[in-house]
Amino acid sequence: MPGLKLEWLRSVASATIAGAVSSGATGYALAVLGDIVVPTAGRAVALSLAAVSATVLAFNEFGALAFDTIGVRRQTSKLWIHKYGFTLAAALWGLHIGLGFTTRVTYGGYWALLAIVFAIGDARVGIAVMTAYWLGRALPLWLMPLLVPSATVSVNLGAVSDIRRRMVGVGLVVCAVAAVVLAAGAWR
Repeated sequence: MPGLKLEWLRSVASATIAGAVSSGATGYALAVLGDIVVPTAGRAVALSLAAVSATVLAFNEFGALAFDTIGVRRQTSKLWIHKYGFTLAAALWGLHIGLGFTTRVTYGGYWALLAIVFAIGDARVGIAVMTAYWLGRALPLWLMPLLVPSATVSVNLGAVSDIRRRMVGVGLVVCAVAAVVLAAGAWR
């Protein structure tokens, strides 16, 4: 059993670190692109559009609207675990999923954060926001031993999914408010 716990720790740590690196890189690249594309005078408009986007995505998460989010419909390879082992496969999954653009993202919070990072156009903000996003996404991996203490415990995944959608919806409302506040500051 101690060997399994160590393998779990290495796997979760490698996924967390790799995903933080790739998410931070995505935030950096998108912020630099935003800095190039969006003129300083247009930041308030871009942030206002990001706020509207976050609000529409929140309505989708709460069920008031119904549409699929944009993105590729590809999952990470489950075969990596057989080819590379737990730790390396977890790092590859973290890298792949952390990029966001290369795999399926089924909730709107990710896209709202990208819109805000792009609109702000500051590489440091992009790295910080997207790395924080990834750490939040990885947090359930770290908490799983507390939430599901043994393999015999049953988890109602439908209820978990409903709670997650509501949490994402609340997060989107927070993103919309933050974008409005930032836009108000940029309008001055």
